[in-house]
Amino acid sequence: MRAREERGILARSQFLSIQSSSSRIDGSTLWDRRPYERSEMTSILRSPQALQLTLALIKPDAVAHPLILEAVHQQILSNKFLIVRMRELLWRKEECQQFYKEHEGRFFYQRLVEFMASGPIRAYILAHKDAIQLWRTLMGPTRVFRARHVAPDSIRGSFGLTDTRNTTHGSDEDNSCLLLHYKSPHNLVA
Repeated sequence: MRAREERGILARSQFLSIQSSSSRIDGSTLWDRRPYERSEMTSILRSPQALQLTLALIKPDAVAHPLILEAVHQQILSNKFLIVRMRELLWRKEECQQFYKEHEGRFFYQRLVEFMASGPIRAYILAHKDAIQLWRTLMGPTRVFRARHVAPDSIRGSFGLTDTRNTTHGSDEDNSCLLLHYKSPHNLVA
């Protein structure tokens, strides 16, 4: 009964409903390995303030290195994001072109598309009271050189290699997290 009540609270405060049994890659649930207690989670879910969703992609350069992937995952957890959904994807070049269509014609477009199709990515839908801004702050500036000087503890400042191989991608507006649902046959939202 309690799990059903928690799901109902979350469904009302978010754009998607999730099940408290949603599993991560390792098969554990949302409640496992969290840096806070279940009672804290319940108070977050019962908060009258709506939770915001954001899309977070971990790029192939980070997915290829398990220690970096785990470090990024731990940063997500330690910043008290709720992981609504997580999936590893392997995009074809056409899917990458469609996803990054807004950058078409820019000097880095082809390089970005080829890189994103070069290996598996990990996609998250994250929830938090200010998910978009918090995730963008956690990622750090897009340009790795700038990230290392302005935000050295950010994900990109710590793990980014180049402006393309900068470890992460994040939504910049509310509806961007639904792009994966509409632009990819690997439906992350369903």
